[in-house]
Amino acid sequence: MKKLLALLLALVLVLALAACGEKPASDDAASGGSGGSVPAGYTGSADFDWSAYKGVDFQIMWQESDSTQIEIVKDYAMPAIQEIADEYGINFEWVGNVDSSYTTLAATGELADVWFGNVTLEMIQADIMLDLTPYLTVDSYMEDTFTTPSFYYFNGVIWSLSTGVDSFYNGVLYYNKAMFEDAGITADDINTYEGLVEACATLAAKGYGGITLEGGDNTAYSRFLWQNTVIGEDPDAYKAILDGAKDAFQNDAIVASFQQFRTLHDAGYCGQAVNARSTEDAIAQFAAGDYAMLYVDSWQNGAVWDQTQAAGLDVGVAWWPSNNADYETGAFIAGWGSPLSGWCAKADTEHPELAVEVIKVINRAEAARHLAAGLGTNHVQDGAPTPANDLEAQRFELRANVGEFLKGWTQNTVDNATLTEFHIVMDSVCSDDNVDLEALVADMDAAWQDNTFFG
Repeated sequence: MKKLLALLLALVLVLALAACGEKPASDDAASGGSGGSVPAGYTGSADFDWSAYKGVDFQIMWQESDSTQIEIVKDYAMPAIQEIADEYGINFEWVGNVDSSYTTLAATGELADVWFGNVTLEMIQADIMLDLTPYLTVDSYMEDTFTTPSFYYFNGVIWSLSTGVDSFYNGVLYYNKAMFEDAGITADDINTYEGLVEACATLAAKGYGGITLEGGDNTAYSRFLWQNTVIGEDPDAYKAILDGAKDAFQNDAIVASFQQFRTLHDAGYCGQAVNARSTEDAIAQFAAGDYAMLYVDSWQNGAVWDQTQAAGLDVGVAWWPSNNADYETGAFIAGWGSPLSGWCAKADTEHPELAVEVIKVINRAEAARHLAAGLGTNHVQDGAPTPANDLEAQRFELRANVGEFLKGWTQNTVDNATLTEFHIVMDSVCSDDNVDLEALVADMDAAWQDNTFFG
């Protein structure tokens, strides 16, 4: 069941976050987009006249799927949209629990004007989606609204918006301070990959486990750790993957990145059956003192905090270390989210400018929810999130010193054959079997080069 869920969820995951207000790099240029144009008279939000749409019927489709999404829509987005409906007489209709594919809904004429979901390249190629770029770049909205606007561009185009595409969430390495002290290890000692391996050996000599994590596909390993091991070997190698470079998996840094985990695993520092270990198992093992370190998604902070506090542990927070002398740890850190997941508009909506403004309103509402929950987002907010606990305070301090946040890798940009090969690589690297990393990467390279979505 876990593998089935992994396959179903993979298209929304990234494997996996540019300075405040900075314009996107040239490969994600904000200007131009796909060359679309906006309706005459549309100049952005400042002069937008909602009253011109009195009596218009407008449908919004959302995924009534998880508790967070339900809270965002019902407690924040719906009230915000209702205020506009009441003031300007626009007939907004919300539709939830959508199980059909958006491409199918578009073909039958049932696709809403605005919807929340995952974007696939097939959907883009089917021309069912509105290119939001010209609407969002007609003024300074992107630069004024998002701390890292480059996160929203896919090949120079913005297809969707969501505050969930951000640099706030990261993979983190928690460590047991008492175990470190007992073994004579400091946080500085694990600031390089070589130092991390040596620290694990020292801990093992004292009878302590090294690092626990949930490994394999659709886990903390594939969502964050793999990306950060590539970055730790060579940031340019990771950027090549983000750019969809045909030879991205021919870089020696790719094999070396997988070798980082295998070195730790084969030495026994991560234990056995990492593939069968759940996030809950890993957190429980760390809290129980079975391991001195835990690598996990930062959104697991609450569970880590509660369990380690109950166990009376003093815990520190670190980034996965660099293995390149030219880049210190924290110079580049991978963020979370996909530019191909969020609030979208259908290509043939009767009022595209209204659709874009509705998406903006929903995004502001979503950002307000996250701020109220003590979470940061890529959306510029009034006031900074307050760290939920000491572990988050430590992570916030680390984040403040990051050189550059890089986008998570978007799995939506590969076809099913390439994605299947990626699943095999993730699971194989984290298995207890003997692994030929060069052969695995060669297979991944072949699938990557044949990826039909490149065309």
